[in-house]
Amino acid sequence: MKKHTIQIIMCIVGVLLLCGCDISSNDNGKLDGTWHLISTETLSTGDIADHSQQRLYWNIQSRLLQLEDKDYVHSSCLLRFEQKGMQLRVFEPYRYNREEGDEPLSDAVLLLPFGISQTDETFLIEQINSKYLIMKSEEVRLSFRKQ
Repeated sequence: MKKHTIQIIMCIVGVLLLCGCDISSNDNGKLDGTWHLISTETLSTGDIADHSQQRLYWNIQSRLLQLEDKDYVHSSCLLRFEQKGMQLRVFEPYRYNREEGDEPLSDAVLLLPFGISQTDETFLIEQINSKYLIMKSEEVRLSFRKQ
């Protein structure tokens, strides 16, 4: 009898845990993951900056984009993003600072090394597969390699 009571209690606890969870899935498809920025092309001039030796990353998960410099030259930043078809909008940037609180950014100066020139910017995804991502804004074309 005691064994059955414990099993019933465990089942009830399991059901309550499942019911209490807010299961949400944001399917970003091939966009999810860590992308290494390898080049930036300025569309007005055709100039291409090679970033392949720098460790500049876009980390995409759920609805959050983290910009990270693994060489610690540039500040890490967080942004919200939304993907609609082949368009990617990045907005609401923050300077990443967990100790003192993430600081909202009013200008894009900290975002520039990562290829973002505005605090609310939309990119057109030109190519995406399991290894490469190419997208452009009004000013630049960014090329990434999946990590």
